[in-house]
Amino acid sequence: MASEKIQDLFEQFYQDILKLNPFPEIGAQLKSKVSINNDYRYILSGDYIILYRVVELKKTIRILHVYHQKQNYITQLKLK
Repeated sequence: MASEKIQDLFEQFYQDILKLNPFPEIGAQLKSKVSINNDYRYILSGDYIILYRVVELKKTIRILHVYHQKQNYITQLKLK
């Protein structure tokens, strides 16, 4: 049962990340939440926040972190 929930969670992450393919800038900019300039973006996926960067030079999306929304991810990133 637990493995099915984990599989479902990863499937949801995968589906939400796929939405970034045609529109990588669809995610909100993290710099709107912190006072330090950064190029992180984020999307919500269920109860989780997926942080990513758009790498223009390579035309790719780099997933940086996945946090539960209840976590203090700003502190963990050391961005204030």
